[in-house]
Amino acid sequence: MNIKESDEKLRISKIAVIGLGVSNIPLIRYLYDLDCDVTLFDRKSVDEWSSEVRELIDKYNSNLSLGDNYLSKLVGYDIIFRSPSMLPTNSYLVKEMERGALVTTEVEQVIKLCPSKVIGVTGSKGKTTTTTLTYEIMKAYYKEKVFLTGNIGYPMTDLLGKVKSGDIIVMEVSCQQLENMSKFKPNVGLLTNFSPAHIDFLKSY
Repeated sequence: MNIKESDEKLRISKIAVIGLGVSNIPLIRYLYDLDCDVTLFDRKSVDEWSSEVRELIDKYNSNLSLGDNYLSKLVGYDIIFRSPSMLPTNSYLVKEMERGALVTTEVEQVIKLCPSKVIGVTGSKGKTTTTTLTYEIMKAYYKEKVFLTGNIGYPMTDLLGKVKSGDIIVMEVSCQQLENMSKFKPNVGLLTNFSPAHIDFLKSY
């Protein structure tokens, strides 16, 4: 699927975006610019949002579901973009998947649309340092053909339409982002190390 085909699918879908964190803001802007039917879900109340999020909500007059029971309205969506911190085993997500919804993440969907080569870096510790060093080394040689993205703080959505075949993406990928990403196959994959971490998310070593 190319970007044009993906955009058309998004336009005719009922979309939910869970979480108003840094990684989802460019995604939300992208969906609104396509004039998609979007509802935003977040546990936080309005006064807990950043000024950037509040401006975004006001600009697009967003449909919202907020507060402690914010997922109770997660019913009948075609595509659900979950935040990386939310396990796909969440009961609300499972019900929607059983009904036929696509439950995915920003990283999973955007990486499919990027024609460039990908260097993926993950591991328990040292991801950011290793990703940054790899990017700087590659950029010193390949110049403007190298892009930095992922869990390092530069959302994937910002790369749509910018990267071309022959370019290189260097991305940091967290365990939360990798959850359920069975089709993510970078050209080069690096595991820095493996040790007990994020036990609250992963449940066990």
